[in-house]
Amino acid sequence: MKLAIRKTKKFAQSMALKIRSIYGTFLRVLFFNGRIHPQAARSSVATAARQRMHFAASCVVRKYVSRFVVISLFTAVLVSCQNPSVPKGPLAELPETLLAGNNAQRWYFSNVNLTPPFAQKRDKGINGLATDALFKIRNKLILTTFNGYLVSVNRQKLNDADRIHLARGISAPPAFSRPLVFVSAEKGKYGLQAYDLFLRKVIWKKKGLFSRSSPVLSNGVLFHATLQGKILAFDPVKGKKLWQYESRKRITSNMAMNGDTLIACTPDGLVMAVNGLDGSLLWKNKLPDHLYASPMILRGKVYLADLAGKLWALNCATGKISYQAQTDGAPFYQPCTTDGRLVFAMNSKGQLFAFTPALESRWRLALVGVPMSPVRVTAKHLLVATAQKYTYIIEKQTVQIVQKEKLKHRIDGLFPADGKTLYLIREYDHLEMWQAKGTEQQ
Repeated sequence: MKLAIRKTKKFAQSMALKIRSIYGTFLRVLFFNGRIHPQAARSSVATAARQRMHFAASCVVRKYVSRFVVISLFTAVLVSCQNPSVPKGPLAELPETLLAGNNAQRWYFSNVNLTPPFAQKRDKGINGLATDALFKIRNKLILTTFNGYLVSVNRQKLNDADRIHLARGISAPPAFSRPLVFVSAEKGKYGLQAYDLFLRKVIWKKKGLFSRSSPVLSNGVLFHATLQGKILAFDPVKGKKLWQYESRKRITSNMAMNGDTLIACTPDGLVMAVNGLDGSLLWKNKLPDHLYASPMILRGKVYLADLAGKLWALNCATGKISYQAQTDGAPFYQPCTTDGRLVFAMNSKGQLFAFTPALESRWRLALVGVPMSPVRVTAKHLLVATAQKYTYIIEKQTVQIVQKEKLKHRIDGLFPADGKTLYLIREYDHLEMWQAKGTEQQ
């Protein structure tokens, strides 16, 4: 056994010497064009000195050539591993115009012509209660959940197409600007994140800055309000902060945008207008009662509903009160909504009101329960869901209830995808699809 090991070792040493000899001959031929050869030892002293000089130079050249080759190979390997073609995620189908009418003035208006009555077709668990807004993207619905997920579901089957966990708590719907989606969170580590729907990764995030407000995108700038009372503006692509305004009061509702004027409210009744270009305060007005509902903007006026049952219309340019209306004193928890012609509001007693833009009363309708979400407005109908598990479809022109349903669970939001399809966000973690009766499911 030992003899075999010695023979193997001797053979390996001889092979190493032969390989070294061949490699040395190759270098001599490569760098000195054959001027060095095995008989250099029998040459003259001058020739031997010249050979030694050439050999030293060859060592230096060999060292740097070897380094260059190694670095080049390493760089090529790295480049080849950099995802030469990144597949697009299923959320990457967002159109550029998704924000129009959804994220700036807060109308809660969908210009579709419903064909009631509707009946439930599908019910799907989504592992988390959705925030009160859905976004229709071709054959998918985009939503966020309170347990921190950004979710895409198939519109027909309601099965998950994509699901990304971004935060610990998301209270407000996201904002979109293709291919980016901006998500605010009220707890965790990051209060604002920008997620790239094409690359399927977070491209920037802001530590802290916790919020219960939906981000606002306008004129290529992202606006964000925090629970610490800050209003900030960011470059939506790079995440660079452009300016910051300190209100020093908690902001717990959504902001609204009118041109370059950003409107924000605090729960104690303070209404602020901030210049979206530089963050300077334009005006502020302290209303006598508390405000939980978000502002809504129509025809240059800011519409607000307070906890004393009053509705206010303030001039966007000056902050002065233009109109006001007093109801029976029941608080408003949800914001005003509009179709551009009438202003709608529903109080905690279940009374649904319609006003002109000058806050002149047009009609009143008694429903059952506290509204769970803002009154959703369509071309001809209003959609209402209450805490007493009722849902209503009301015709605006005749003020007739064309469909009323008593369900087993509360509905936290309704979304009209088209004239024949409704989606209902049901407690605690379900999404329902309702279709017009007689409609065959595609």
